[in-house]
Amino acid sequence: MFKFLANLFKGPEPVKKEPVIKAGVVDTGKAPKKFPADSVLKGLTKKELEELARTHGVELDRRKTKVNMIKEFKDLHSKKK
Repeated sequence: MFKFLANLFKGPEPVKKEPVIKAGVVDTGKAPKKFPADSVLKGLTKKELEELARTHGVELDRRKTKVNMIKEFKDLHSKKK
């Protein structure tokens, strides 16, 4: 009976995070190896673009248009090297 009560109040088991594949980008939690192609960047949403830029160490502002975000991402990434 005590096992039943303990299981009843126990939280959910942790879920293992699987790599997420979005528009040709694989999010494994590790730093990316190379800069993505223009076609990949254009296929991402603004939120996905911001997350990808963070993996490259660049912070973007989602209030801007996607075209301007991509341009800023390229500029900041090239300056960072």
